Amino acid sequence: MWKIVCLCSVAVLMAFFEVPSLLKKGWLKELSIFLFLLCIGMGLIITRILQVELPNPLKGILYIYEPAGKWIMKILS
Repeated sequence: MWKIVCLCSVAVLMAFFEVPSLLKKGWLKELSIFLFLLCIGMGLIITRILQVELPNPLKGILYIYEPAGKWIMKILS
């Protein structure tokens, strides 16, 4: 639990230092991307701390491209 609290504290500190300068410059797209990536990173790290098993993205890629590869090999042979 303390790891998650420390992690959230670090994320808040990062946002505290970065957000005002992005707002001051008027970079709203960069601000939204920064916050999106910060949230995604926080979510992944929290799942790692809680030892949640995440699916491997390579399995999804293989699920999509393996039949296409077999079809192309069948055509070319």
